[in-house]
Amino acid sequence: ARLRAALGTAGQQLSNLIGERGMHGRAAGRVTAVRPGNGVAIAALGTDVSKLVNKPPAYSGVTSGMNFEDWLLKMQQYIAVTGAALPTHVALAATYLEGEALRWWSARSVSLQREGHDIASMEVFVDALRERFA
Repeated sequence: ARLRAALGTAGQQLSNLIGERGMHGRAAGRVTAVRPGNGVAIAALGTDVSKLVNKPPAYSGVTSGMNFEDWLLKMQQYIAVTGAALPTHVALAATYLEGEALRWWSARSVSLQREGHDIASMEVFVDALRERFA
């Protein structure tokens, strides 16, 4: 009964924080809202999850030894768990590109932007990388 009451209290506190700050609320770099199962930060209240989760490996393209789709899944998990704000998803993922993939994205993002594409869109980023490396 005590455990149920404690969980109920914790759940209510989380609901209040979500209501006050939105689903991606943060305070001093710490996750303050949790909603497991929908791709939003999965962490204990007040925990800086960036230090607790495994970071995805760098992706260098076809010679990286890692399948693009596997890398993408790891990256999407990392983004979800850390609760990175939507506008930063592409910038965050791009920091995990290296070698051939990094050089290719640097050039391709310029041409995509000239063509009028939103290069901050995760959909544009993933589609372009998938077309080249998958």
